Amino acid sequence: MRDFVERLVDKLSVGENKDRVSVVQYSREAEVHFSLNTHRTREDVMDAVRGLRHRGGRPLNTGAALQYVMDNVFTNSTGSRRLQGVPQILILLAGGRSFDNVETPASAMKQRGIFVLAIGSRTSDSRELQRLSFEPSYAPKVGFLHSILTCVSCRDMCDKSCRVVEMLLVDEKKDRVSVVQYSRDPAVQFYLNTYMTKDEILNAVRNLRHKGGRSLNTGAALQYLRENVFTASSGSRRLEGVPQVLILLSSGRSADSVDAPASALKQMGILTFAVGSRGSDSRELQRISHRPTSAFSVAEFTDLSSVPQQLLASLEALPIDVTPETPTDSGTSIMQPFRCHSRTPFTSL
Repeated sequence: MRDFVERLVDKLSVGENKDRVSVVQYSREAEVHFSLNTHRTREDVMDAVRGLRHRGGRPLNTGAALQYVMDNVFTNSTGSRRLQGVPQILILLAGGRSFDNVETPASAMKQRGIFVLAIGSRTSDSRELQRLSFEPSYAPKVGFLHSILTCVSCRDMCDKSCRVVEMLLVDEKKDRVSVVQYSRDPAVQFYLNTYMTKDEILNAVRNLRHKGGRSLNTGAALQYLRENVFTASSGSRRLEGVPQVLILLSSGRSADSVDAPASALKQMGILTFAVGSRGSDSRELQRISHRPTSAFSVAEFTDLSSVPQQLLASLEALPIDVTPETPTDSGTSIMQPFRCHSRTPFTSL
């Protein structure tokens, strides 16, 4: 179990303004080994993890432990940045069936937008693990486990948007960028005429905060973009003949219909590129994109490094004159990596 947590921490970018980690052990009662604001470097977290000792004990009160984590770990005073929009993740390693009820605290975690991944041993209750997890599919089982909770406050989505912006020639008379996040409702982070230099846009992107939310209404978000972003008052130069590009990062299937708003964007001449993770519907992505070959998929959003070059190649293959010198209005609609608690950003280019 220590090796598992070490490998997990090794994948994170630990830092005060990046990822933060807390570890809790529990049986009858829960015990915090260190909080989200205790250690600010990966090396400090690793040293603390290597020093963990199994505490043992019975019975296994998983419900009480979840409530304890909500009240004492995912709080502002202990380093959580949930209220700032930073994604909150709980990885639960459960060594057996809970002695107490888990449904109420598990439901409360979901309502707070905390993404729970429950991993059980052969003595665990599979249905209980599924009720604990944010989505039932995130409830694997392994051979043998004790009980431990690893809490992560994670920030890495902005790197993905920065990769797209770095390719552009941002200027009032060249490329312009807008970013929109959404889940149930869309929220504009900045418009096409808000920033006119690449540095300003990169700073704004790096300061993005993940917006929580449950239902993923991609159709409504596309409609919102058409009416509020790709407009002259918001900085769009569509009526001047400047190519309009929309990059959609989608982490899941839409709860509403995307067909009508996607068709309306195509009729306006907006070139939509949809990028989805493994939780996305590939056919839906193809319907959203201006043509099926403009839909891309990655296993995880951490695998996006190759996508900007694919997008560039697709743009160069279009039967319009889009060259490095051609100005574009780009809308980036980024849907965050965790579908149920994410608000997806749109990048309007």
